[in-house]
Amino acid sequence: MAQGIGGLAGAYWRSGERWSAAFFSIVIVIVSLAMVGINLMQNIATGSVFTALQENNARGFYLGLGGLMAAIVSYMFAAVAQLYLRQTFQLRWRRWLTDHYLKDWLARHVFYRMRFRDGIDNPDQRISEDVRGFIEQTMTLSLGLLGSVAGLATFAALLWQLSGTLTVQLAGVA
Repeated sequence: MAQGIGGLAGAYWRSGERWSAAFFSIVIVIVSLAMVGINLMQNIATGSVFTALQENNARGFYLGLGGLMAAIVSYMFAAVAQLYLRQTFQLRWRRWLTDHYLKDWLARHVFYRMRFRDGIDNPDQRISEDVRGFIEQTMTLSLGLLGSVAGLATFAALLWQLSGTLTVQLAGVA
C-alpha cells in the first residue's frame, strides 16, 4: 500500500479523530509562534540591557534584566507546553495510524502469506517503528519549517525597522 506523505498524513485528518487533530495542530502552531515572539522579546530585552550598560544607566539595566528574565521564564514554559502537546499529539496520531495499518494487514490475511517468504520478520514491529519514524519526522520538519520561516520574517522585520532609511544610487540618481 504505497501512499505519499499527503495520503499518510491526510487519512488521520479525515478520520474520527480529525477534531482533536485540528485542535492539537492549531494549539501547537500557536505555541510555536508564541515562542518566536518570545525570542523577539528576549532579543529586544538583551539589547536594552547592553544599551543600559553602555550608557551607565542602572535603572534601565535592571528593567532590561527583568524583561530578559521574564522572557526566559516565558520561553521555558512555552517550550515545556509545546513538548507536552507535541508528544501527546504524536502518541494519538501514532496509535491511530498503527491501528489503521495493523487492521489493514490483518484483514487481508497478509500475515499468512508472509510466512512463506524469506527475510521478513516481525512485520507488526516494523509497522509500529515505521509509523513512529514517519510521525516524528513529519512533526519535526513541519514545526522546524514553521519556526524558521516565522523567525526569519520576525527578525527581518526587526532589522528592517532598526536599519532606518536606505538610499540607493543608480547612475548618480538617488
